[in-house]
Amino acid sequence: MKRSTILFIALAVFALIFAAPGCSKSHSSGRSSSGGGGGGGGTGGTGTGTGTGGNGGGGVTGGGPCDGTADEQLVFDLINQNRADQGLEPLEWHSELAAVARAHSECQRDHGTIYHVCSYGHGSPRTRIDAAGIYCSDCSENVAWNAGGAAAVVSSWMGSSGHRAAILGGWTHVGIGIAMPNYYTTAKFIR
Repeated sequence: MKRSTILFIALAVFALIFAAPGCSKSHSSGRSSSGGGGGGGGTGGTGTGTGTGGNGGGGVTGGGPCDGTADEQLVFDLINQNRADQGLEPLEWHSELAAVARAHSECQRDHGTIYHVCSYGHGSPRTRIDAAGIYCSDCSENVAWNAGGAAAVVSSWMGSSGHRAAILGGWTHVGIGIAMPNYYTTAKFIR
């Protein structure tokens, strides 16, 4: 087996084991949202975080096409195609959430690793959503890097039970953010 393949698998397992559990202090796993981050080094990896809790403010730009980059649009379309394949309603694009996702992807790129709980001052997935003034009752986050493009990112997520659950969950809106180089991708799901 090629060294890069072994490294990718090891990082993916590491990311899944050490991925932050969520968006809030109260969630189904019972683990604290201040838990460790996931990923780092090597050729790629993914992580997922989920949680519950309410906040206030914010607005939604609904229903229609993604207004992000072409790659963000493709990830958005592929997520909704996977949902349609399971008989689920499509998610609506949320521009403000995409800006939060993009900033998180840029932070990960700038520090050369992937994580859910940012050690560089941006906090947990839920903290970042709250700081942007976005209202949601619940949230989830998938992250990936160096996956080889939009189709590879979504395929990787769909091949992982935690990421698949986020994509196929009872969310209403999504924001996708990608930072280059190395295709750092964040998908933030809310309802």
